[in-house]
Amino acid sequence: MQVKYIKALSIKKIYAERIINGTKTIELRKRPIGMELGDLILLYETAPDSIIQGGFIADKLISLPVSQMWKEYHALMGVEKEFYDSYFENCEIAYGTLIYKSFTFPQLSLEEIYKLCPGFVPPQATINWRENWYLKPEWIDALDEGRDQLMQEGRLSECRCCPSNWITACHDWVAHPLHPHVVTQSLASACPHDSRVVLGRG
Repeated sequence: MQVKYIKALSIKKIYAERIINGTKTIELRKRPIGMELGDLILLYETAPDSIIQGGFIADKLISLPVSQMWKEYHALMGVEKEFYDSYFENCEIAYGTLIYKSFTFPQLSLEEIYKLCPGFVPPQATINWRENWYLKPEWIDALDEGRDQLMQEGRLSECRCCPSNWITACHDWVAHPLHPHVVTQSLASACPHDSRVVLGRG
């Protein structure tokens, strides 16, 4: 089911706009927030806007000491050094998700979301989109486009032997025991055949 690859991310409007216009191509947080390679991340712009009108396909995940993250990726952040230092004050590790591709969507207001998505609560960080929540056709098109491109690049693979259509993310390598060409980012996301999974590095 496609919805399992969709999440909503709480973000200020200014940073959502920078993601959409391409001046911000990494999303940083103080802790891991569950975004994975190939996920569609809907950008929930916080109050007073309270809308979804854009999103992105998540690329690889990065965790680095705060100073090293700035040194290696500051050109992609879309923020000033002063803000970066203030945000990560008293933090040792910065967690980043590179942005593979961004999209604009028809606006969906919080009022509409409440009507179409029972039980929706604006996210503090990220939330998983529920199966009984509304899906815009444009979201599905973006998700399919992004995941198809990642598969064509060999960065996502599909294990067809598993009933759940197990999808793998190739940036941290874990070999599938029955299909050596298939890898995933962690044991936690491994398919039911993972009792013999072998860790390795590509």
